[in-house]
Amino acid sequence: MLPPTAAPIAASTSAGGVSEHAALLYSGGAAMFRHRTGSACREFPLDPGIKVYVETLAAAGIETFESCQGGEGHSIPEPTVVRFHGERGEGLRALAVALQGDLPVADLRRYWSVIDGEPTGPYWELTFRQRRLQ
Repeated sequence: MLPPTAAPIAASTSAGGVSEHAALLYSGGAAMFRHRTGSACREFPLDPGIKVYVETLAAAGIETFESCQGGEGHSIPEPTVVRFHGERGEGLRALAVALQGDLPVADLRRYWSVIDGEPTGPYWELTFRQRRLQ
């Protein structure tokens, strides 16, 4: 785990002229996830049950864009989910990072969302067997 004064862990991409930037930040000892698309930027606190997983992937350069520890009161019923960008091999790279970090991986998925009747993606998703509170 990084100390609260650690520099941000960041990844950047550019697609279709739209710049995206994601960073894992530390503010007052709390982990915050910042996602920027174009000029818009929002910060979100990381759920405590998924924080270690997101930090492990971010430290290896995996660009996550959504995470949830799941369960009651959360938008995702599964214990933990991390979604991330990447080409065909990025999912296997993220899986290797997670397994080498001894994270309890349950599934690796490649998916497309359907928005306004059009498939959007593909994106990657890792789910984990349990939350890890650290």
